[in-house]
Amino acid sequence: MSDLRPALLVVTDVRVYRDHLVDWLSRCEPVGPVAASTREVDLSDQLRDVAPDVVVFDVRSRDAVQMLRSAAAIRPSARLVVFGVEDEDRDLVACAEAGVSGYVLADAALAELLQAIQTVARGDLYLPAPVAAALFRRLATHDDVDPRGPASSHLTARERQILALVVQGLTNKEIAASLHIEVATVKNHVHSLLLKLQVKSRAEAAARVTQGSRSWMQAADPHLI
Repeated sequence: MSDLRPALLVVTDVRVYRDHLVDWLSRCEPVGPVAASTREVDLSDQLRDVAPDVVVFDVRSRDAVQMLRSAAAIRPSARLVVFGVEDEDRDLVACAEAGVSGYVLADAALAELLQAIQTVARGDLYLPAPVAAALFRRLATHDDVDPRGPASSHLTARERQILALVVQGLTNKEIAASLHIEVATVKNHVHSLLLKLQVKSRAEAAARVTQGSRSWMQAADPHLI
């Protein structure tokens, strides 16, 4: 894959969306070839024939979560983006568990969809703040949390608060301003929570939350937000 021109596959049941997105994305300079798919059977063939770098799903399509899982299994190297997301959608955790890396809200502009595609193509997560908060709420109340998670110490209330902001993509400086504390204090809390969660970076901590890994959730307490 060219870092600047990922191949795309657009998946939606709505022809108006499909035709418009394929046409618009095809004219975007940072994007490579763009194909489209509608149904799960067709999707399997398209994933093999097109070999997309990024698959863009309409989360409101029929059987969207099942198609996401199929896409992840058939084309594990592809990055998954969903659009049409509502921040209280009950399928958010299912999307995360299917391996979705980018979320675009229902009221977002086309430019934001393109930004999400470019972000995930680089290997990063694209997670709007409302989606991050909703994922935290969903994960925190999930009833199948593994009680044998690797983290041995509970996060403090402040660490939970900072972790939520880390997942939303805020920098240490932005977190400090938001919580009215010193940047050095934020750094200390981040270092502490990473040790407790047994991860090496803030990006890894965010990825574990957004991609549905809940093995450390006991340490994070059932009140992440």
